[in-house]
Amino acid sequence: MHGVEQTELRFDDAGMRLIAAELDADRAMQLNQVRNAEVARAANVSR
Repeated sequence: MHGVEQTELRFDDAGMRLIAAELDADRAMQLNQVRNAEVARAANVSR
């Protein structure tokens, strides 16, 4: 039974790393969208 618990813990750890990576990607996308909006706004102001 101990081996099964270790395997489950490894799967849980892998799942947590995947979730963290997805959150990092989402945060990067949000920052990129904010930056793009700021650039577009600055371009409109300078016209």
